[in-house]
Amino acid sequence: MEFGEGNIVKWGWERLGNEKKRVYFDPAEMTESLNSMPYSMDRYLNKYTEFPFRITDQAAATVKLSNLTIRYEYKVSVDIAEDSGTVVAGMRDNTHVDKDVHIPFKVSTGQSGRITLEDPNVVYHMDYPPLLLTDVPDQQVFEDEARDYLVNLDDYFTDDWDNESLRFVIVEESEPHYVDAYLIDSWLSVKLPEKDWNGEVTVRVRAHDRHPFYHNDSNEFVIRVLPINDAPVLHFIQDRELEVDVEHVEYLQASDPDVEDRGHLEFSDDSDVIDVDPETGRLKVTFRSYDPRIIFFNVTVTDPQGASDTQEVRYNYTMVRVRIQEEDEFPWALIIMLLLILALVVAERLRRPYRMSEEEAIWDEEAAYEEMEAVRSSGKWWRRFY
Repeated sequence: MEFGEGNIVKWGWERLGNEKKRVYFDPAEMTESLNSMPYSMDRYLNKYTEFPFRITDQAAATVKLSNLTIRYEYKVSVDIAEDSGTVVAGMRDNTHVDKDVHIPFKVSTGQSGRITLEDPNVVYHMDYPPLLLTDVPDQQVFEDEARDYLVNLDDYFTDDWDNESLRFVIVEESEPHYVDAYLIDSWLSVKLPEKDWNGEVTVRVRAHDRHPFYHNDSNEFVIRVLPINDAPVLHFIQDRELEVDVEHVEYLQASDPDVEDRGHLEFSDDSDVIDVDPETGRLKVTFRSYDPRIIFFNVTVTDPQGASDTQEVRYNYTMVRVRIQEEDEFPWALIIMLLLILALVVAERLRRPYRMSEEEAIWDEEAAYEEMEAVRSSGKWWRRFY
């Protein structure tokens, strides 16, 4: 076998005969020769050096190489006439390989090809994608509870050489607006952006080893958000002053963060005077003169799970009818009073349509004085107010 353009390499050259031969590579000479030759890089930044070769024995119709033994840690790729094979001989340390590795391949007379030794200064090993040991189990959290370090994905994947340096990515999230999954190293963690939401979503993760094109997906597992019962909230109830013997009715209002409980709230009170309907929240009371003048009572709203909210309310009554103008009632009384004042002003203006001159004013003053004297002399003093 001849390597290169007629240049015989000491550590690799043997003339092929009809019998099987074993070729031994000298590591020192091989490394020195490889380091002195130019090399290229593939798209993954791996170095390789190509050795073109040809068959020089034209007498043989077919040359067959088998049981090629490699005792050193190098990756050898063989590409001959579209018939290729790849083998990796090596261990994780830098010791030589005692076990023989055999590469059977066939070369015909006149064919050409190449033998590629990739990056002779780096130890290569056969690399397999990460392996899913067992399905990632379903996970559960409680609503409104962010969970870092929910599950360690390293426990469910393994790899041949990179078991301690696997990298994970999330490749599927069914509803990220409800359950936002993220990774802290190999730990899957979750945030819950939607307050008071409960339900379940599906997630799938992918494990990568050091080679980006080697990966494996997990199973599709469920993250279940368990509900937590939230207490209902009773809306503010205003203290009131009511009229005696007059029925007062109002409707209590309440809300609940849990949507499923909003139609099943129950109202109650602890007073003998107040009547509260449990279902509708209608509060009805009629004060009598013999009732306590002021009462304090508690109103409670309860959801089906027993959570509740309570307010203390103060009611008192007055013997005088008091009409409290509502905030949104139109001020008709003020409007009517202003209209009356306007009518009086207009009437006075019509009665005295023009301004008197100075002579008329003097005359009018004298006439008024004479009229006053006549009234005083007649004894009809009340006519002064006419």
